[in-house]
Amino acid sequence: MRYWVAYYLPGRKLKWESAGFSIDDAKVIEGDLRVQKRAGKLPEMMRGSKLTFAGLSKWHLEQESVKALASYSIIKLKLDKFNAEFGTRPVNTISASDLKNFQTKLQGQGLKPGTVDQDLGKVKAMINAAFLNGKIGADAYRAFKAIKKTLVKGSDVRDRVLTAEEFSRLLTHAEGHTKGILMMAYHTGMRRGEILGLTWDRVDLKNRMIYLEARHTKTKEPRMVPMSAELFKMLQGMPGKVAESGKTRHVFQHKEPMFDIRAGIKKACKAAGIEYGRNIRDGFTLHDLRHAFTTNMRRAGVPEREIMAITGHSSRSTFDRYSKVDEADLRHAIERLEVFSAGITKSITFKKKKARPKPSFLLQHLNFVVGAQGRT
Repeated sequence: MRYWVAYYLPGRKLKWESAGFSIDDAKVIEGDLRVQKRAGKLPEMMRGSKLTFAGLSKWHLEQESVKALASYSIIKLKLDKFNAEFGTRPVNTISASDLKNFQTKLQGQGLKPGTVDQDLGKVKAMINAAFLNGKIGADAYRAFKAIKKTLVKGSDVRDRVLTAEEFSRLLTHAEGHTKGILMMAYHTGMRRGEILGLTWDRVDLKNRMIYLEARHTKTKEPRMVPMSAELFKMLQGMPGKVAESGKTRHVFQHKEPMFDIRAGIKKACKAAGIEYGRNIRDGFTLHDLRHAFTTNMRRAGVPEREIMAITGHSSRSTFDRYSKVDEADLRHAIERLEVFSAGITKSITFKKKKARPKPSFLLQHLNFVVGAQGRT
């Protein structure tokens, strides 16, 4: 006979737990549960039974390690999106099917698969931290862990590379700090956050080098970014390197540091006749200049290892996504092959073969031999 121990979860939901085939074992398990209840401890399956998703979000956002992240505001926005759907529900009542349906709902609202995956990624990070800290049980953890990404790998890879002529046109119509930010992105391949967060104390004009500390980069690794002659000339001529208070200033700021320059870029694109926007065919975004820098460096013959050191690409696969090969590259490859093949052809020397004797001469020669043999 199998014995069971029954107890109520918060919300008056009855829970049955198998206790094996011994009544003595069942009594021991029941006793342990009573002790845990008196001590204020919850069994594994009861963790998170009272904790709502909104309550867990509040706990997560109050962690010092989370507040220190540069992406804190983004994390909050992502969690708010899930709180609108699940905020009042206990975490352990949210099933995998609930999450899957919510993914479908977000896509139905026009969100791209990559955006939906990013939203869920921030939530999963919170769930993982909650599980490790004993805030939720394994069942709740598994429900979130079971949800897979909706984006097909490689389907969101952008291949927009601004040509030199297009960039020149864009720069002509850019105004104010937008022009300087475009120059910085085109000549360094730096990310948007790295550019807008750059302060003068990390710009070494004497040695023509920009120093990015680990806390300022996406990969959490420090980088050194050399300046081109054009970029050096621009930075050298910029005023206001030090504020009146003596504190270092952001390289790109008006009254306050700049955080959003989309309006300026959109205006410049419209004047230059270039489509703007990630969701528009051949539309341009600031991040595309990172693609342009990587591609131009490769075409210039710079070793891949050195390019990756400058751009901060963490893997070869990521680097390949940013280094684009177009029709011009393919034509150039064939031209180089033709030059190479022509060089090989010229280096080959052909030996002339001895001319074969004419048939009439050969016949005369044979007759001569036969005649000579006959005389002998």
